[in-house]
Amino acid sequence: MKKPPIIASMAVIFILFTLCGSCVVDTIKTRQPYISSVPTDASDATDEPKAIEGPDDKPHAAYEDNPLLELARQGRVDGIEFGIGDKTKDIVEKWGKPDRKEWFLGGLYYRYDDKNVVFFTNEGSVGQDGNEIVNGDVVDIGIFGEDREVYNVRLGMTIEEITAILGEPTYTMTPEYNEDSELFYGWTYKYDVGEYIVYFQADTEDSPVDILYLMTNRE
Repeated sequence: MKKPPIIASMAVIFILFTLCGSCVVDTIKTRQPYISSVPTDASDATDEPKAIEGPDDKPHAAYEDNPLLELARQGRVDGIEFGIGDKTKDIVEKWGKPDRKEWFLGGLYYRYDDKNVVFFTNEGSVGQDGNEIVNGDVVDIGIFGEDREVYNVRLGMTIEEITAILGEPTYTMTPEYNEDSELFYGWTYKYDVGEYIVYFQADTEDSPVDILYLMTNRE
């Protein structure tokens, strides 16, 4: 069976794993966003993904022409006026300070509970003491919240219900593959839309999807 490329896109690329990894993972079930650490050198990665693939042992085609995923191809999410590539300072000017803003993987994430969104950014600090914040850009987006509608489906649906609308995912990543991931757990369903990738996350094959990630395709 052909295996998908090593998923370096599961982390904010070029960023090293820093603080609070375990505390973020421990709170995922309360909708705490988290993001994976990956080897900084691809040669450090020894295992390729173990994934369920498409018919004839081939992955399903990329969904670059699916009109239901048009916003994803633009790096955007339904109901959120900011997308990948937008400036953090513009978000704060329009929405105000986030409910939670913390360092993670060398950058800052912005969490807005009333919007059910987390913006992962490349915002950082400079200066001798590291106390000067440099505004950055959104690099990935996380969406959470029961019944949250996005890309013509809804969080809380099963993957069977989602695939009936969007079609089969490009790849399905198993619990065995996700076992060592700090981003994904259980079953993860990946839709390749070209420049970006949509990930749906569920505990089991039959349980509701509770988290969606829109990430830049770095493969």
